[in-house]
Amino acid sequence: MRTHLGIAALCLLLPLAGCGGDAEGQQKVDDVEADADAAVDGVVHDIAGALGATFTAGKRSFAICGDSYAPRGVTMRTSLSFAASELPDGEAIDAAAAALESDGWTVTRPANPAVVEGGKGELVVRVQVGSLVAVDVSSECVETSDDVARETQDRPVEDVAWTE
Repeated sequence: MRTHLGIAALCLLLPLAGCGGDAEGQQKVDDVEADADAAVDGVVHDIAGALGATFTAGKRSFAICGDSYAPRGVTMRTSLSFAASELPDGEAIDAAAAALESDGWTVTRPANPAVVEGGKGELVVRVQVGSLVAVDVSSECVETSDDVARETQDRPVEDVAWTE
């Protein structure tokens, strides 16, 4: 009986001590989030400066990728809004592409002439210009355990800090 109580107590305490769960999967999520923060503080600031666009708002959220009954990980999305660019749309897209390329991002131009995308590692930066400038920094599916995926998805949407 004592053995069973000891095992039960151990099973309850291990997750609280950080011994349970998917530390590697959580680290992957943390790394992607840190990379997104670095992109916002780096290339996204460069893009905003090149476009003469003023930051208005930003949010970060996570979503499960895979099936809801069998998640295989999470995706991260940081959405930033800026006032309209001082440049005409075509010049603004060219300036955003140049900022991405100079920071080592692989640039692609989808069929929409008001959009440019850059990829680097597990991240994609998507810039769309028009009546405002929208910049999304998103990740591919970051593979984790089901528990980490669900816990990460359940985090509240958070504001993104912008520093000049």
